[in-house]
Amino acid sequence: GRFRDPDYLIDLWQEKKVLTNIIRLAGDQPAAFLLTRDLEISDLGVLGHTLTTCETLGKAAQLWKTYSPLLLGQMICSDLQPARNELHVVFTEMAALGPLLSFCVEESLMFGKLIGESLLKTPFAFSRLSVTYPQPTYYRIYEELLKCPVEFNAKINRITIAGPTATDHTGQPDTELHEVCLKQCERVREKASSSQPWASRVRDLLARNSTPINLDDVAN
Repeated sequence: GRFRDPDYLIDLWQEKKVLTNIIRLAGDQPAAFLLTRDLEISDLGVLGHTLTTCETLGKAAQLWKTYSPLLLGQMICSDLQPARNELHVVFTEMAALGPLLSFCVEESLMFGKLIGESLLKTPFAFSRLSVTYPQPTYYRIYEELLKCPVEFNAKINRITIAGPTATDHTGQPDTELHEVCLKQCERVREKASSSQPWASRVRDLLARNSTPINLDDVAN
C-alpha cells in the first residue's frame, strides 16, 4: 500500500519501530551490512545523483550531512575531520539510539564507503575503527569489509582513513548539473517539511544539536 508510494514519508518514531523490527527479524545476521551490500549510488535517489556531481570528497560529505537525515532518514551524523596524513570520520547520534546504535553506525559506514569509492573510483584504505558498542556475534564481517583493526566498547565511534583525502577530486564534476540536482534536493526537503512540518522540525533540531537527544524525551 503506502510503502509503494515513493512520496510516502515515515516519521522519527515510525523509523525507529521499523529498524527495531529489522534487527529483531535479522537475529544474529548483520542486517545493516546485508541491506547495503549490493547498493549503488544511484539507489540513493536524487541525493545520490547530486553526490556524483560534487567536486571533491569533502564537498560530497558535507552534502550528505546536510540532506541525508531528511531525504534518507539517517540518524547518525558523519563528520569529516582531516588530520595529518589521514582522515577521521566521527559518527555521532543525532538522537540517543540505544540498541539501534550498532545498526545505524554500520549503515553509515557502508554508505560512506559506497559514496566515497563510487565518486573517486578507488578503494578506501581504512586504518582503524572504534565503536562504543559491544562486539556483535558477526564481528568478523567488519574486518572482512573494512580490512582494518576494530575496537569495540571504545569511547568514540570513529573510523580513520589513510587514503584518499577530503580534498581529492572526483574527476570532472558538472557544475551546472550539480546546481540542478541541488535545487531538486531542496524541493524534496521542502515538500517533506510541508507534509510533515513538526516531524521535520524535530529532525532538523536533532541534526543541529551537539548532544544526543533521547527520542522518548522528545515524544514526552
